[in-house]
Amino acid sequence: MEDGIYVIQLALPGVDPKDVKVSLMNNVLTVKGERTADHDTAGKDYFVREVAYGTFQRDFALPEGVNAAHVEAKSANGMLEVRVPAPQAATPRTIEVKAA
Repeated sequence: MEDGIYVIQLALPGVDPKDVKVSLMNNVLTVKGERTADHDTAGKDYFVREVAYGTFQRDFALPEGVNAAHVEAKSANGMLEVRVPAPQAATPRTIEVKAA
């Protein structure tokens, strides 16, 4: 948590930000997308190639009361960062008692 904001970072190298969807429902933040295979391998001879392709999905449980309208997601240099403002704790309001 950073200044009252939950920060979630995911490394998504080679994934186009347009292929990533971030949603929030029932206090669960879902990040899903797809890394498509590089079909331009003609004439290339790899000794080892450690890249996973296909669809992915990660779910993160958040506390009650998170306001979905204030969740932000941005992608830069293969890193996705989702910022979720922590819910405000309910504080009691003092009500003045007036004489009738």
